[in-house]
Amino acid sequence: VSRQVQRGLNLREEIERPKFLERLPVYRSLADQVTVIQGTPEESAKAIFVQLRGVGRPIADIF
Repeated sequence: VSRQVQRGLNLREEIERPKFLERLPVYRSLADQVTVIQGTPEESAKAIFVQLRGVGRPIADIF
């Protein structure tokens, strides 16, 4: 929250902190996915897409 407040967007910590704490479980669930690729951006996107398929239903195919 401190980092966001320091961005100069007139954010106030007492308002932003509750929002961050409410969203934290979502952030943590998404951060569990790590993909390390040495390849093209297209190969990286495909690998991430395949990994995320196991998490939930994809919105659309990207390739």
